[in-house]
Amino acid sequence: MIYMQYKVQKVNGYVLAIAESQKSVTKKQFERASYFTDKTVVFDAGNLKGMIASSLQ
Repeated sequence: MIYMQYKVQKVNGYVLAIAESQKSVTKKQFERASYFTDKTVVFDAGNLKGMIASSLQ
């Protein structure tokens, strides 16, 4: 939803989708997520803070 809203309003932004696992959102949704987000990753608590920081630079 955020991705589509940004496109319509011509707002620059970064959309990050986090899934606990591919099974939690179904394989089809997980694979399709990269179309609607800038980055799709499997959740990893240890790397999340650094990944967000590097994405915002």
